[in-house]
Amino acid sequence: MQPSRDVTDHQGDRCLTDQPDQVPTQIERQLQSNAQDVRQTLTDLFAELRASQIGDDALATAETVLAEVLNNVVEHAYEERDGGKIFVTIAVDNLGLSCTVADHGKAMPNNEVPGGAAPDASGPLETLPEGGFGWFLIHSLTEDLTYTRLSSQNVLNFRLPR
Repeated sequence: MQPSRDVTDHQGDRCLTDQPDQVPTQIERQLQSNAQDVRQTLTDLFAELRASQIGDDALATAETVLAEVLNNVVEHAYEERDGGKIFVTIAVDNLGLSCTVADHGKAMPNNEVPGGAAPDASGPLETLPEGGFGWFLIHSLTEDLTYTRLSSQNVLNFRLPR
């Protein structure tokens, strides 16, 4: 058996793989609660995930969901205050991606995942809501979506099929 390969990202976070020529089966990142770190982390994660033989459509879906989740953490859990830590873990398997996003920001309202109903978009263009589509997208594109508040930590888990 060949030795594990140590994979390090731009912030020094590490994960190991026993397959020196393959992408790790688990990728972990820690980032700060600001838009720049979210963008850079998404860029780095998906550069690495592209080598995992996940189809382009599945990768685009994963990027959409993770961008929405991470931006929600920055905007709502940390209320746009820089310096909060966000932890992302993605496990790759034959069924797709299992994702965990954790933070120490404010709890979700009522300690539960917000509903997934789409906002009313039936009116004239100028009356359409600017936001409110995020949780609708997250609910629509994921499986096994769960939220837990553990002590002072928010933990969101979900699966993204291949």
